[in-house]
Amino acid sequence: MRLETLITVSLDATMAELLTEAVEDLLPGASFEPGRYQVRFHHASESLVTLIGILRHLGIPYDSDEARAFSDTELHNAPMLRIVPPEDLVVVHRKASNDDPPCGHAVGPITSGGSLYLPKTEVGNLFRQTTNGGCLLDEELASAFIKEHIHGGLLRPVSDTTGAMSPYFVLIPQHRLPPMQVPPTRVKVNPDAACPHCGQGGMSLRSLPFYGADLESFDDVNITYEQFRHGEEVAPEIVISQRVFRLLEKHSVGKIAVEPVMLV
Repeated sequence: MRLETLITVSLDATMAELLTEAVEDLLPGASFEPGRYQVRFHHASESLVTLIGILRHLGIPYDSDEARAFSDTELHNAPMLRIVPPEDLVVVHRKASNDDPPCGHAVGPITSGGSLYLPKTEVGNLFRQTTNGGCLLDEELASAFIKEHIHGGLLRPVSDTTGAMSPYFVLIPQHRLPPMQVPPTRVKVNPDAACPHCGQGGMSLRSLPFYGADLESFDDVNITYEQFRHGEEVAPEIVISQRVFRLLEKHSVGKIAVEPVMLV
């Protein structure tokens, strides 16, 4: 695993001038202007510690995140993998009822009746993550999941906005994992980002997910107990087995970002 730390700052004119002067020795030739900047460091390097000290001394707010990269060998040796959510989650709608909650962040409603439909039927790749904590598959991939006896997910057909059947299915994970082990899992809590109706989504995942559980506690398809903020959406993370990962590779569904799940 290659691990780097990303420091992101948003600077006004005064902050930009102060930071340019303060980092002259650390980042020779660096010149900041008002705007948003991201600086990448090797994880836990002395330069990273120095920059964070400078930002704190100047009172400049910053955001810290990890950038992780894994070799193919590391990914294929991991028994469980987290699907890294893309920026564009697919929205799958369910025909509303009077019993529906005011938001769609609960895990249950999409599985409890009501026809599912897409606002548009052309969604691109064969495998796309949805805002409901599920995945959108085409008929070929759905058939492969059935043939390979993939466990932990329920396949439901999807209509288009006219009510006609689309060529897609939603794979809805039925197995919800226990809470992540925190620490060593790191999350960033932001109560202002939580849904005002259900209170979920007020945090984001900032590290590999760690679980104090054995492999038998997982199914082929799983969702996390936690609901995380993904841009404008709130959704659980999806955790898949090595069997599912290799099936997706076999069917060439496009580049799917994954990273290992750590069992402690």
